[in-house]
Amino acid sequence: MAPKKGGSGGGSGCPACTSRLDLSGRDWKDATTDAFFAIQILTIIVLLAGLVLATRFKGVVRRTGYSIAVSFALLFFILSITNTALSESVTKTTNLYYLTYIFQSLGWRVSEILSLAIILSTIADGILSVTLSKFKLIPVLILALLSTASYGMYVYETSLNIRFGSWYRRSYYGYNTKVEYARSRIEVTYIALIFIVSIYIAISSMFAYQKTRSKATLVMIVCVAFSLFVRSLVQLIDFAMYLNRTIVPYEVQYRLAWADNFVYAITAMGIFGGLALIGVMPPKGNIVSKQEIEVRHV
Repeated sequence: MAPKKGGSGGGSGCPACTSRLDLSGRDWKDATTDAFFAIQILTIIVLLAGLVLATRFKGVVRRTGYSIAVSFALLFFILSITNTALSESVTKTTNLYYLTYIFQSLGWRVSEILSLAIILSTIADGILSVTLSKFKLIPVLILALLSTASYGMYVYETSLNIRFGSWYRRSYYGYNTKVEYARSRIEVTYIALIFIVSIYIAISSMFAYQKTRSKATLVMIVCVAFSLFVRSLVQLIDFAMYLNRTIVPYEVQYRLAWADNFVYAITAMGIFGGLALIGVMPPKGNIVSKQEIEVRHV
């Protein structure tokens, strides 16, 4: 739930840093919030299991990249359940609490970019020629640039909100609107590109399965590609509703926002769990053939 601001300011350099911030919730009496809290805990368990499996990775999935991606995903979900727990307990804190949102946003952005890099690398190495596989990370680089630009705007806005509180929202309303407009356009471009990439991954996985008939490719289709496609589709619909919030009923926006939250947590299990399963499969059952793997290590 959104926090409520109030109280006195802090020092001259940060007049609102120590202003009171009331984290308001429903005291664990909302079924949707409680269910989402449970789903996030389950997601954290799956992510921790993925880190354990990463020590046994073979073949395609890169152990280091996967471990870093999972670590940032854990950062996101741990902060998310912490925020939920504090809000539902109606906690009183200060504006500095907004710093947790900065780190939370960093967690999901980095984990998403790294997981896409791992997926595209896995697919490209399995079905593309050596020449084409060199271009496999171009979409990831574009997405990383878009995400970095959006994150920079978010951090700047949040830092102003921490320093000046409600006064910032009144005094910088015109500028805030311009920044929000620019960031929303970057975000919709980012989400649309991920949706396109998810379609490419799904189609490429199907081609790879026709070529290899391996269990790893089947896991890529059923768990990873499907989860990424559903996540990006729901995000795109939710953000489209947000951009048209003046004409979309609030109830529809509210339900879509919750759907997006649930889908994100569930698909995180599918993506990282699927990649973990692919990673522990022997080379002969993986997307890249055993001969190709042996050539790489010559």
